[in-house]
Amino acid sequence: MRAAAIALILAFATATTTNAYADDREQELAEAKRLESALEYDKALVIVERVIASGGATREQLVELHVLAGKLAAGLDREQIAEDHFARALALAPATTLPDGTSPKITRPFDSARAHTVPLRVSAGVERGIAMINVEGDALKLVAGLVVKIAGAAELREPQGRRIELPDRARATEVIAIDAYGNQVWSQRVVESTAPPPPPPPPGRPIYKSPWLWGSLFVVTAGVGAVGAWQLTKAQNEWNDLNDGTHDYSELLAIEQRGKRWGVAANIGFGLAAATGLVTAWFIVTGRSSSSTTAAVVATGDGLGVAINGRF
Repeated sequence: MRAAAIALILAFATATTTNAYADDREQELAEAKRLESALEYDKALVIVERVIASGGATREQLVELHVLAGKLAAGLDREQIAEDHFARALALAPATTLPDGTSPKITRPFDSARAHTVPLRVSAGVERGIAMINVEGDALKLVAGLVVKIAGAAELREPQGRRIELPDRARATEVIAIDAYGNQVWSQRVVESTAPPPPPPPPGRPIYKSPWLWGSLFVVTAGVGAVGAWQLTKAQNEWNDLNDGTHDYSELLAIEQRGKRWGVAANIGFGLAAATGLVTAWFIVTGRSSSSTTAAVVATGDGLGVAINGRF
């Protein structure tokens, strides 16, 4: 926060000099255009490039300066320099054109620049006291820093950064991307987000409410019941086969006791399976309801029952 306050003080001091060199810039630009009319392109180009390097130009002014510098460089047969200036103008203002009847000496580097120049793409935002810019496309490396205009106060400036911390209770009204000289290359009015932070995610379900747990218990207990029923049926069949009056009573008694034990296991297994199945279904339905999704429940009108019956 102290850094932001210092930046604000420096911005006040800088603002007092803005009007002074803005007038000088206009005078130099007028001189450059006079020299252009006199075909003294080399002197005019020196002045225009000096004006660009002095900084403080708006985006529209910077486009005009680069176009003028490109025309002057093309007139001096410096096609690469001309193309570079034209490319910067087109990156800032893709709709830029040259007047009809412009000399091919000038249109050639201009058309070459248009063929491969990608427009500058920048976005900005202010959230929780931090103003920032996000450079999404800047093939020419035009963006070097940012300026933040503050309501009722001077601007904050960060020549070599992408974010600025605002002073307490300061309200940003505009975020401006600047080049290495301090010229504006992009700007956007902003509204600081006052939305509360998103609520934390709901706590996870405790393990005892997990349908996976109860579903697993359902499978295990149903398996126990199925094994018990199979062993009970097996013992019943064995008892029936041996109950012909020719086998020892103790042998039949052992089969009967084994069958009863498996019958108890089957009843317990199927009983627990029914209970865990209902609990699983309940947690599945309530889980879907709590997550605001739509559940379709299909049920038959008839009940489903499992009965185990054995006679010894």
